[in-house]
Amino acid sequence: MKQIMTLTKLFPGALVALMLAACGGGTKNEAASADTTATVPADATAPEAVPDAKADTTAVTALAYVTTFKVAVPEKIVLEQYASISAEGANEAPQKTVEITDAAALTEIVTLVNKLPDSGQIMVKWAEVPVLRVKLVYPEGPQYFSFFQQSVKTPATNFYAGKKPVEEKQLYDLLAAKLAH
Repeated sequence: MKQIMTLTKLFPGALVALMLAACGGGTKNEAASADTTATVPADATAPEAVPDAKADTTAVTALAYVTTFKVAVPEKIVLEQYASISAEGANEAPQKTVEITDAAALTEIVTLVNKLPDSGQIMVKWAEVPVLRVKLVYPEGPQYFSFFQQSVKTPATNFYAGKKPVEEKQLYDLLAAKLAH
């Protein structure tokens, strides 16, 4: 018995193998090679999910970063100003929030966004700088992009370097003016 206890301390899998062998379960490799697939009729449908009575059904669609700066005019734009990157990352409440629903303003903002290149030239690791999150709200779900200390983070996660697009500053100034009101 002492030998078995010593073996199981040194080789925990040895106990499992001994138990399988004693029960006629075969070796670990034999068990792994057994066919465990099941045949499902082609016309079978997955069962519907049963809603959890305690689940929060008011949850908002997950927020995704834009994959391109070629965007459509949204239903509205929500500007959220954060004191720092850590405040935004911790999902703290923004310092200030402004909702833009005016069709002319939405079109003006989207026109500038669409002129921005999708990729910049440099990667930047910011310290604690102010963040302006720009949410574009669509029926299929919101998307967003952010300005870090007045520099836009592109969909390719880069920032512009050298001669920056003039539209970046124009867009930031326009959004900052909307946020100031």
